[in-house]
Amino acid sequence: MTGLYSRNVIHLPSCSMLSETQGLWYTSKKMDPMKSRCSKCGHENPFDAEICGGCAAPLAGAGPAHPPCQLLDERYEITSLIKRGGMSVVHKGYDRRLKRICAVKEMAPFFSTTRDQAYARKRFEEEALILARLRHENLPIIYDYFVEGTGYYLVMEFIDGEDLETLLHKNKDRGFAEGKVVSWAGQILPVLEYLHGLTPPIIYRDLKPSNIMLREDGLVVLVDFGIAKTLITGGSVPCTLVGSEGYAPPEQYQGKAFPQSDLYALGATMYSLLSGQRPIPFGFQPLRTVVPMASDRMERIVAKALRREVNERFSTAREMLDALASVNSTSREDEGKSLYVFRMKVGGPGQGRTQFCGPQGIAVGPDGNVYVADPGNRRILKLGPQGALLKSWSHELHGEGDPDFFSGLASDPTGNIYVADTFGDRILKFDPQGGLLLEWGTFGSENGKFLRPCGVASDRNGNIHVADCGNQRIQVFDESGKFLHTFGSYGSDAGRFQHPTGIALGPDGSIYVSDGTRNRVQKFDPNGGFIKKWGVKGSQEGEFCGIRGIAADFAGRVHVADSGNNRIQSFGADGDFLSEFGSYGSADGRFKDPTGIAVDSSWTLFVVDTGNNRIQAFAFSYRGGSSK
Repeated sequence: MTGLYSRNVIHLPSCSMLSETQGLWYTSKKMDPMKSRCSKCGHENPFDAEICGGCAAPLAGAGPAHPPCQLLDERYEITSLIKRGGMSVVHKGYDRRLKRICAVKEMAPFFSTTRDQAYARKRFEEEALILARLRHENLPIIYDYFVEGTGYYLVMEFIDGEDLETLLHKNKDRGFAEGKVVSWAGQILPVLEYLHGLTPPIIYRDLKPSNIMLREDGLVVLVDFGIAKTLITGGSVPCTLVGSEGYAPPEQYQGKAFPQSDLYALGATMYSLLSGQRPIPFGFQPLRTVVPMASDRMERIVAKALRREVNERFSTAREMLDALASVNSTSREDEGKSLYVFRMKVGGPGQGRTQFCGPQGIAVGPDGNVYVADPGNRRILKLGPQGALLKSWSHELHGEGDPDFFSGLASDPTGNIYVADTFGDRILKFDPQGGLLLEWGTFGSENGKFLRPCGVASDRNGNIHVADCGNQRIQVFDESGKFLHTFGSYGSDAGRFQHPTGIALGPDGSIYVSDGTRNRVQKFDPNGGFIKKWGVKGSQEGEFCGIRGIAADFAGRVHVADSGNNRIQSFGADGDFLSEFGSYGSADGRFKDPTGIAVDSSWTLFVVDTGNNRIQAFAFSYRGGSSK
């Protein structure tokens, strides 16, 4: 540990056991809680420093790292060291029981008495249970926890990627383009909204680049819940531990934390990622003095997040996310209220390598490749992110009948592709190279049977959600095609359908279903419980005509193919209108019956322009122009 074995400690009874910084303890008030004292020379260092600034001696970590092949809890085999911090070590491990790779985090807090040990263990178990219940696309799953010897262990989902601090150093600390930072922050804010919206709220309290992992597919994951804490309301002032120097807001130095504290840390993180500089505590210069190319809106957003007074910052993560979307607004006449600008198009009518005949469904895999259902040519096309043909395969996608049909596509987290074979009343599962892995379903109304399935979507656990259009319901299956549950029935009331055509899953697990005949979108919780609906027939903002495909991005926005109006409309997670683009025609950015829609991790929208037999891609506009 980094000099935290001070004899002058005070016990803070409601503090988090899982502190990456100081466990259950503060050092004496005479010492800065953001510092750790060298045991050799007494010099105060930043708590996460590895070398003493006074005598250059190595600062101790959380004890020695476990050697490879060591077995913990008679189950978890240590394979390599991932990360070492002030009071914890994170290993890559292998779960012998469930045959999977995992991350094993060991925490070694200091105890002065047996009573403290018992209390610490109780708090550890309580908070481990809290963390284990968290479910969000941008959070790792907590699999297990245990105590062994003097170590306290969390077993988590292994995130294969690099943290943003490492990437910043690899970029020679020059800072990242504003578009990238907007994309990353746009994924983090829905996580904070989710955590802050729990009862009681959870305050993360250590948001910084090194705690944000970037996967190869572009998804960012907020890791290391070392000092995440449930905010205890009522009674005395909530106790919290400070986070990381430069990123922690002023109130955390005083032992307080609020949802706005995380927004301050995110603002400091964005400042660091844009400038390439590690922030100096409360010493932020205006962003454009260090990043001249930063937009005026970005500077204002970062400045508001970094206000010293809590009530002067953004009040919620959603408010900050909405402000962040304004960074990407554009005033170009052709784009009107759109947050998106035309990027490229692929295709045209025909049977050639990248030509289409009535294209329908579309999906983006975890590798960024784009899959398109081309039913008129009886094939699936696999395209690279820039539109190059990588693979195509044929299959009897349906029985006899008109080839102009709704055909939904989805990709699961491992890259397998699911096709809703509408006229075949079945679901087909392919590997990324087109190998048929599985098919299930037949005509009927019983569970596991279909009547004209249309939309299909996969959640992060690999479960498959199918819009069973003719049966006016949603059916849910596991990756092997085993029926799990269903919801919905015929009708116009909330939670019922007449013609469910598309389905999408939000980053928090929310389910969005488009109803083509009712011209509305309905939102459900992960179990199928109705939450909200919006939309009526019409051509104004938030109105639809023949709604078809639907997609949700990592920021929680919902994008709808408003086919009859030949446009795409975008909404917030609760149906608040955000933007629209498109009109009838064959020019770039115009449509003739847009049907399928998909979005990748950088918020690029891919739209199936069925009438023009092509795919169009639209980039999120960062400064009123393309993000290319």
